[in-house]
Amino acid sequence: MSRNLWTEFPQQLIDRINGLLDQAHPNSHKAFQLYRSCKNENLWSESFEIFNSKISDFFLIHRLERRKSFIDQFLNRPMDSFIYEEFHLTFRTATVAPLGILAIAQWAANQISSHLKINSELISETILNNTIHELTHPRADEKDSAFEFEDFCEKFKSHVQKLFGRKHDQDLNFILKELRWLSQQNSKEENQIIEIKPMNPGLYLTQTEINWVSEIEKSVLQNVICPKFPLSRGPTKLKLIDLDRAATLYNLVHQTTLPELMKQQPQINNTLLQICEFLLKDKASSSRNS
Repeated sequence: MSRNLWTEFPQQLIDRINGLLDQAHPNSHKAFQLYRSCKNENLWSESFEIFNSKISDFFLIHRLERRKSFIDQFLNRPMDSFIYEEFHLTFRTATVAPLGILAIAQWAANQISSHLKINSELISETILNNTIHELTHPRADEKDSAFEFEDFCEKFKSHVQKLFGRKHDQDLNFILKELRWLSQQNSKEENQIIEIKPMNPGLYLTQTEINWVSEIEKSVLQNVICPKFPLSRGPTKLKLIDLDRAATLYNLVHQTTLPELMKQQPQINNTLLQICEFLLKDKASSSRNS
């Protein structure tokens, strides 16, 4: 496994775990809550079983492609937006596919054991599978969405100590030290500030942000799916937020077969390329002059 792939492990792991919600379904309690909300608003008059079947079809659609209009089609009338917001799932209200968790655990076990070169039962797919399962099935007092790498590390430590006590503290501390060090190195790189001027006075981008903008530009030109923002918290700078929204819409249109969405693709492509050019133009000029 190359060094570059390993350095991306913390972010890839957390993206894969958070991504389990993309095609998750509401658990039984959440499904009934949605049913009651629609009944109370006179949006639905049939049985819970029929309602549950309808929303199951809705949640089969990838999260990026879900639209309120899909649900409105089987209701008595279009729902208000505040009701639709209840269809947002967290790990506390979702049922996550066990095979999805297992696939991440198998991948993570291979990545960690390949790089750390340590022969320990702590890096088994079973332990990692149980760790991710506990993380994605939170208790009432635990975080239920937008996990960060430290959340995984803490849950891994808690699960191992609950299973073995202090028996494997030496291996556990070594593994956690290496993983946290790797995550910290990525954070340092993200905080390396590059000033872009004179076209965009006061606009600062990290190297990670610049790389992401470059990858989006390349993706549009190659007509492939745009990458997600590399940090789980999402972009915080207004122009990058605009770019992220446009990239999300681009990915939706790129994968859809709906004619009314497909016809918007040229305009969305142009918008993405214009934002990328705006963000990258002076960086290129600075590089030539340095």
